[in-house]
Amino acid sequence: MKEYLAVLAKDYPELKIVSYEVAFNADNWRLMVDLADAYNIESITTPMVFVGHVATAGVGRVVELRLREEVERCLREGCASPLSRLPEQRGWRLSPFERLLIVLALVGAVAAVLYLLPR
Repeated sequence: MKEYLAVLAKDYPELKIVSYEVAFNADNWRLMVDLADAYNIESITTPMVFVGHVATAGVGRVVELRLREEVERCLREGCASPLSRLPEQRGWRLSPFERLLIVLALVGAVAAVLYLLPR
């Protein structure tokens, strides 16, 4: 997807592409999930791309064609930022990375307790 977005950026210099790392950045992951909710996407997968009225998940020629069509429409007619779809009060939820850190911390705490118990 990064390669295709680079092609779009070259083909449409006026296009503003903003990317977010979501695997290890919990705030960016929450933003992606909130945008997916705003676009009524049920299955959260990466990459996700939001343009105008279109949200795509995954990769492939169909995704690329949908994105190009929506970019062209937005450049022709104008489109609000996808961020404008977000509610003022966004919910908070644990990201998968944060869940992993909690599990690892709990496992480490249990291992420490077991190690310190008298034998």
